[in-house]
Amino acid sequence: MTEIYQKKGGEIRGYKILNDVIEAEIKHNGNHQIFQIRLEEIFFNEMVQKRKPQPLVIGLFFSLMVNFILLVFLFADRLTGFVGNETIISSMAFAVLGGFSFLIMNISKNNTEKILQGMHNIFFFYNKKDQLEVDKFINTLKTTQRKYIRNKYMKIDDYSPKETLEQTISWLYERNFISNNEFEGLLSELRNRKIIDGI
Repeated sequence: MTEIYQKKGGEIRGYKILNDVIEAEIKHNGNHQIFQIRLEEIFFNEMVQKRKPQPLVIGLFFSLMVNFILLVFLFADRLTGFVGNETIISSMAFAVLGGFSFLIMNISKNNTEKILQGMHNIFFFYNKKDQLEVDKFINTLKTTQRKYIRNKYMKIDDYSPKETLEQTISWLYERNFISNNEFEGLLSELRNRKIIDGI
């Protein structure tokens, strides 16, 4: 699973794993962005948090619903004379009220998010029905990142300064991309190269 696309209400969170980056598409509060995150910048410090609805938004929708009910009661006689049938007006009023109720229910739901904290935080919707898909995507991302970073950085070349190579090897070990045995083996290989080169 190299791609995940989530949409809840007006929010979008989409991520696609490419060769050396993740392409992210985020739409939140009317802002729509598409950007890339390098695999080196992703950490897997996972955090799950519940996001509660904003009372102001719920209050606004509730206020609109109450105002609509009052308008229907105030102008019911005029509307009946204009339309000619009370049943049509009642049906329209209940349809609009049903729509308002549906919106309030969707807005007032608690949403759970899973966040991968790193140089760039990656946010996922993490309600019960989303959990399996999100966890599969994160596992694929971990595997892809590990393979990519090991292929790119787990080399001792003749052109890089020894300090840079030591820092890279330490970074690989600290980020758990290599085991303790691989760490010792790479340091040993680097020391042998220095002895052969006379450095």
